[in-house]
Amino acid sequence: MSKRIGANRRTLRTQRQRRLSSNAGSVGRFFARTAALWAVSAIVLTAAIGSAATAWHWVGTSKRFMVSRAVITHGSHISSKQIMQEAHLLPGTRMVDVDVGRIKNRIEKLAWVKSAFVGRRWPDCLVVRVVERTPFALVGLGAVYQVDEEGMLLPLTRGAYLNLPLLTGLPAPRQGAALRLAPEIIAPVRQFLGQISAADSALSRRIAQIDCGASSMRVVLDGIDAVIELPRSLPGQKVAQLGQVLEALRSRPGGGETINLCYDNLAFVN
Repeated sequence: MSKRIGANRRTLRTQRQRRLSSNAGSVGRFFARTAALWAVSAIVLTAAIGSAATAWHWVGTSKRFMVSRAVITHGSHISSKQIMQEAHLLPGTRMVDVDVGRIKNRIEKLAWVKSAFVGRRWPDCLVVRVVERTPFALVGLGAVYQVDEEGMLLPLTRGAYLNLPLLTGLPAPRQGAALRLAPEIIAPVRQFLGQISAADSALSRRIAQIDCGASSMRVVLDGIDAVIELPRSLPGQKVAQLGQVLEALRSRPGGGETINLCYDNLAFVN
């Protein structure tokens, strides 16, 4: 009995030693494989970095990757020449050196530019798309300008302003400030014209002048020898009332009156 127990113990010890030896071999093989994998990865990474550096050097020095042409989209008030002058690209400029953000900011400083997109089209092309400002009125500030919905004052262009109303009575920008009317000045005028246009688009096209200097809007219409005084906030029924007054004026001799429509139920004629 004691001999059998001793033999069993020796067998268990042998089995444990074999398992330990097997585990040690597995661990050794794992570390060997890991080390080999890291070595291969390091070689591949070094080769990739070297290839990337070579490619980048080629892109930076090859004439194939220098700006040689530009695709420019713009409106009628700005020329491609002006845009390229603002881009300020010297001959031989590399594509990788083109600062699209700087060029965009320079182009958007032009008075007629509302927004600009500047991008690269590889391998050698600069792409510029410009959205120009659209005037909605003229404004008299000592000199006459065109003005857009953001209040930007724009120079007159031949024939383009014939159907725009003239705004008077607005305060000029501060001396030294940008040629732009403040939002709180231009927004009420835009709202006033928008309300008339929404109620009667044909009537809105007849507006020749608006004096914005008082608490009300004093309007002169083409074909009507009278000044119409209207509230700044203009509901639809007030536009309808204006239409009735204009019909009455067409059949009435004389003219030169000031007609006050600022009250809900009365029209004063001076």
